[in-house]
Amino acid sequence: MLGTLSDDLTGKRDKALLLFGFASALRRSELVGLDHGPGETPDAQGWIERHPEGIKIRLARSKTDQEGQGRAIGVPYGERAETCPVRALRDWLDAAGLVHGPLFRSVKCGDSVQSDRLSDRAVALIVKRAAEAAGLDPTHYAGHSLRSGHATTVALNDGDERTIQAQLGHANAEMTRRYIREANVFKRSSAGKLGL
Repeated sequence: MLGTLSDDLTGKRDKALLLFGFASALRRSELVGLDHGPGETPDAQGWIERHPEGIKIRLARSKTDQEGQGRAIGVPYGERAETCPVRALRDWLDAAGLVHGPLFRSVKCGDSVQSDRLSDRAVALIVKRAAEAAGLDPTHYAGHSLRSGHATTVALNDGDERTIQAQLGHANAEMTRRYIREANVFKRSSAGKLGL
């Protein structure tokens, strides 16, 4: 999907959104609700902070945070520059000249960055457009694919259930297990131990 994106502002934004959304496992409303710093805009759901290890996300509120205590999420640098979510986000911010306010914004006419934040629906459209360009069936992909894809990929790579649960911000393990159950259907099958 990344290979289908252009190198213009829209392509840089979409690459950052796909990689950062996948790595952070945020809900699409949380992803587009991020700002550069605290208190930047009244509709922000959280903000990012740059650190030597990567990007720290501070969520002020979320769907499962009924008391409004907030939480921090880390997105470290990736192992490869071409798929690193932190580098992709920095490339987008630098190319767009963004220093405050909404992180993910509309781009008009290929090179004019708008002040308004993207909608959560825009995330779904970006994911579907990239999937279709990559030859995938776009009806199987949506904004939630970034979040569920994170959980599935970590589970396939033998990631710890509690770590996945913490990243996704699930209040209980059962919701996390729904994400990872399908991913492990072959790994956990006793049929593989039959010696057939």
